[in-house]
Amino acid sequence: MTEEAELGSPREAEMLYRRAKQKAAVIEEHWQSAADAVNEAAAAIGDQTGHQADSVREILRAAQEALEAEEPEEALHIASSIPEHLESLGSSEEAAAKSLSDAEHAVAAAEDDIRIATKGRLEQARNAMDSGDADLAKGLADSVLRDVRSTSDAMQEVQRALRQRKQVEARFPAGSKTEWEARLEQVSQMADAGEWQDAAQAMATLTSDLQSHEHRLSEAAELVRFVDEEWKALRRRLDSTGVGPADPGRMAAEKAVSEASNALEQGDIDSCHKALGAASEMLESQGRRV
Repeated sequence: MTEEAELGSPREAEMLYRRAKQKAAVIEEHWQSAADAVNEAAAAIGDQTGHQADSVREILRAAQEALEAEEPEEALHIASSIPEHLESLGSSEEAAAKSLSDAEHAVAAAEDDIRIATKGRLEQARNAMDSGDADLAKGLADSVLRDVRSTSDAMQEVQRALRQRKQVEARFPAGSKTEWEARLEQVSQMADAGEWQDAAQAMATLTSDLQSHEHRLSEAAELVRFVDEEWKALRRRLDSTGVGPADPGRMAAEKAVSEASNALEQGDIDSCHKALGAASEMLESQGRRV
């Protein structure tokens, strides 16, 4: 009788025997395949360095430990995943190398025209690449490439706007022309200093504000035209009732309508609205006289 049988029931001893036999069969069936897979994976990793290669080595270490624990099926399963990880590692390195090359070429082509704020990251990307951290290298290189492209786009946008400076200035409202000119001059100074992205942002804000002003001006112009037409019709009615141009009330109404038109010409929308309010009251008052 075995030691297991002496320590427990015959049924327990039989179960232990069967488990041992099954494990031995599994080891016999998968051991060689697992050992070969582990050896092949180790050879494939070779002397590759870097963070990603170290991660793959951790997977290999887990496969080796499973083999040492007489778990060949688990070792085979783990080792079989290593080629895929290595393929991914190669793809990552290839992508990082391309990003780094693209960034270097972009900087070389653009640095005579624009100042690249993130240029120093190129050296960091090269160091990351040398240390085997392809993901970090790619991230750094891509950020440099984005900076080059966004700065170049901003430069072209600002240069195009400044070439049309006279057309832009012609849109400035007469009443506040100095303020708008100062904003445009600030854009020009930023461009001269090579601050292209800041200049582009300032130009975009100026353009947006100008468009908003023009929209409000258009709405005010509609109101002025309406009040002017109403006043013309009311003047005819006043004439027919004997209220002539020298009448004080009529003169006050005429002045209010004129002030609204003048404010509109100056681009002073707030003053225009104020004058329109006064003109409307005057027209209402004069309308009660006819």
